[in-house]
Amino acid sequence: LADCETEGLSWPSPNDEIPFWKREFPFWDLSSDDPAGVEKDADLLHIVHVTAEMAPIAKVGGLGDVVTGLGRTCLKRGHKVDVMLPFYECIPKHLIDELALIKTYNSYLDGNWVACNAYRGEVSGVPVILIEPSNHFFKGTNIYGGSYNELEAYLFFSRACLELMQVTGTQPDIIHVHEWQTGALPLFYWDMYQFLSLQKPRIVLTIHNMEHYGECRYTFLATDEGRNMD
Repeated sequence: LADCETEGLSWPSPNDEIPFWKREFPFWDLSSDDPAGVEKDADLLHIVHVTAEMAPIAKVGGLGDVVTGLGRTCLKRGHKVDVMLPFYECIPKHLIDELALIKTYNSYLDGNWVACNAYRGEVSGVPVILIEPSNHFFKGTNIYGGSYNELEAYLFFSRACLELMQVTGTQPDIIHVHEWQTGALPLFYWDMYQFLSLQKPRIVLTIHNMEHYGECRYTFLATDEGRNMD
């Protein structure tokens, strides 16, 4: 690393008063302009982020900042970006620009098809698609710890995102899923949707915080997939 260009970087040191793992998470000031002079990439991609958080409309920790910051950076480099997010009841809708219903469709849950509304808007310059199931999965005044079953809700959301891509013919180059909340999406994709119309995407999974994880029995996952366990 000593031979690398390190201008503007501050490397951790054993002599630091505050260890790097205890420092505040750096965040992007969403009110600031994008950095100037960013070059366009040669190979442009359609990248879909599937996430439980997006700053500033659904932010609990650093995940929301990362998703929005990464989306803005990829847009600046010329890529097409969409962020897919649950339409939490507590989301401040006035922070979403040009919010509009784009699709009504069904997604599977425990032997039944549940109607969903998909909305498109823009948050801090980043296109966002919000999934709103008719069974009011994401009700309450908080993002997490609300009056809903988080495991069941995020399993449903993970599949509902793929189902929307399926029914609309969307073929992203990359589906980037974040944290345990959307960790079931790759399972649904490789088990079902790659055999349908979603044959193009590559899947990226990023775990931002190993201290938070969801536990799911196979029987529960199989029920959501529509499998017969007998």
